[in-house]
Amino acid sequence: MNILIEISELFIKKKTGIPTVISEIVKRITNYNKTIKCCFSGFSFSQSNLENFEKSFPQQVEFKIRKFPNKLINYCIKYFLPIEVLTNSKFDVAFFPGSSLFFSKRKSVAIIHDIALRVNPKWNKFHYTKNILLQWKYILPKLTFIITPSFSTKNDLIKFYNIPEKKIKVIPLGVDHNLFCSINPSEINPEVKKYKNFILYVGTLEPRKNIVAIIKSFEKIKSRGWEGNLLLIGKKGWLFKEIIEVYNQSKYKDNIYFLDYVEKDVLPHFYNSAKLFIYPSLYEGFGLPVLEAMACGCPVITSKVSSLPEVVGDTAILVDPYNEDEITNAIERILSDENLRRKMSKKGAERAELFSWDKCVQEILQVLKNIARI
Repeated sequence: MNILIEISELFIKKKTGIPTVISEIVKRITNYNKTIKCCFSGFSFSQSNLENFEKSFPQQVEFKIRKFPNKLINYCIKYFLPIEVLTNSKFDVAFFPGSSLFFSKRKSVAIIHDIALRVNPKWNKFHYTKNILLQWKYILPKLTFIITPSFSTKNDLIKFYNIPEKKIKVIPLGVDHNLFCSINPSEINPEVKKYKNFILYVGTLEPRKNIVAIIKSFEKIKSRGWEGNLLLIGKKGWLFKEIIEVYNQSKYKDNIYFLDYVEKDVLPHFYNSAKLFIYPSLYEGFGLPVLEAMACGCPVITSKVSSLPEVVGDTAILVDPYNEDEITNAIERILSDENLRRKMSKKGAERAELFSWDKCVQEILQVLKNIARI
């Protein structure tokens, strides 16, 4: 079986979210079955690390990376030329594991991680939203099959785009249990230890992630006498200025730390050291940071909306993301009850064991094989 895999997002230097998912998938696809021939396609001006990247894969992997402006591809060319023409490739099935979709006159499978911008177009910049909505409108119907990481996203595709249910399969994402796991306190990174008592958030700093509600809930906890800090880990996203305005107005801003991007090998040290992980997102297609926190044994507070209840089951405290008092009470409940923290830590880690990248990729490969046979 010959598979074309679109990997343009892997050329992003600071990998979070979808690039992480692509990375975990492609390195396993090429190792599981030596009879599978893969061609990695991509469009990027940033190719400085391409040589080292190519060396990390078996010889049967072919690379067709074009030095081409992404905006020209995304806003124009991809709607007129199929991926096989753009890459001059022959394949049995094209696979799009990221957010960038292309149409093909051959068979094609894509992972649709979420349709957040169809639910609320104001959750990102206008030009980016317009591009994503265009490709969903024109390319989604042309896909042979779709994979979603949650039933929530599957139901949204049916609701908003009338995709037939038989064309969609739910395959949950995984977590790297060798990386995201319990760490002995004596082995915690010294740079993490210096923050001591803290609540943690990990993810892009943008409106959809509900950062303002996190800050305001933290302020209420501080006003009630809690002596601790709030750590916000993640790249600055769309409308970050609104978050900074709330931060600047806070009388507890000396206890709020914006740590920007943190390398993934350090991230588990933060999860292991936090009193709790807070993730009251307004919408998620899966919620990978929640799973990472659970795998590290960190108690989780997250939203009762979209896909998040599917991920955490009964191991986390679920809140209404629009209700700051509910978020605040959940934080206070965990901080004040050590026994509850231990129970949540244990149950979360046990549930995280149900999710693995190996299982995820094996199911994806089976879908690709089935589609190739059609």
